[in-house]
Amino acid sequence: MNSTMLFILTVVSMAIWVMVSRESMRELKDKEKNTGKMMTLIAAGSLTTIFLLVSLYQKL
Repeated sequence: MNSTMLFILTVVSMAIWVMVSRESMRELKDKEKNTGKMMTLIAAGSLTTIFLLVSLYQKL
């Protein structure tokens, strides 16, 4: 995977984790309202992070 694609994936992953952070603050106010959205964001963030780690580890 070229460095441009890794950069784009990194930016997307960072955006997902920022959204998770914002949802977690909102979650404190509305406990059970956005649980599905929160779980989806955490799953997407975890998958992109794992993919980035594997890609960067292979470049070493």
